[in-house]
Amino acid sequence: MIINSLKPNRDSYGIDEINCFEKPVGIVLDSYDQKLSGVFYMFIKCCNTYQLEPPEYCSNINNFDTMILAETIINNNFNLHFQRVIPHDDFHGFIEDNIKKYNRVLVPINLKELYYAHEYKTIDWPHLLVIKGFDHDKKLYNILDYTQQNYDDAAYTPFVMEYDTLLRTYRSYCDTFNSKDITVISNIQNETPSSIPDIIEQCLSLFDSKLSSNPHFLFNTMELILETIESQEKDEIKKSMKQDKIGSFKFSVICRFMANEVKGKNVFFTELINNSR
Repeated sequence: MIINSLKPNRDSYGIDEINCFEKPVGIVLDSYDQKLSGVFYMFIKCCNTYQLEPPEYCSNINNFDTMILAETIINNNFNLHFQRVIPHDDFHGFIEDNIKKYNRVLVPINLKELYYAHEYKTIDWPHLLVIKGFDHDKKLYNILDYTQQNYDDAAYTPFVMEYDTLLRTYRSYCDTFNSKDITVISNIQNETPSSIPDIIEQCLSLFDSKLSSNPHFLFNTMELILETIESQEKDEIKKSMKQDKIGSFKFSVICRFMANEVKGKNVFFTELINNSR
């Protein structure tokens, strides 16, 4: 059983622009309409690189917030049904039943337990797989992923994974990250997804009317850094920098956060322009 409309991504965004939880959602959306991933990336980057007033549209740019935010964006604006579900009983039966209904299934795993991943047995790392189909007799899942290609910015391509491997890596994710949600995206009424102009209009309306009076995470972070530096003596600052710290913050983490925000804004405006033509 294969969902043929689930195909490798067509975009060229790197993992530092569209993370490994956002891109699988985009791939699933493209299986309904090939332009939906672009406006989804536009919408989610608007929400996680600008401070918006509605709390349901706010994000701290981590993988767990990503799925909560994606649920809000898709359910409210795409005319599709996004649901986070915990499969309490039969894990494989749950996936198979949804695939048979042509529902799209996204399963989170811990790469520390995936033998061909760079992170294998070294570091816990959350990751999201697109389940394209299954072979019940062979106990194999057809997936879309890039981990098997050994570099982060590779396209998501078809691969296979044994039932036991998926269950083991999923259970490790649950135990490590205290989350058991599997994502199911469906078109319950078999209706046409929202049009691209309508989704753009909803996003820009939110951006125009709900932008915080202090909307820039980047500027707020820079202001915090400056305040921390100004409160310290020069010798203390030099010592902290050698330890990769600014106050209680890790300097390299702050830099990566700031760089990702700039890249996120670039994705927002790029997709806004590309999809408005």
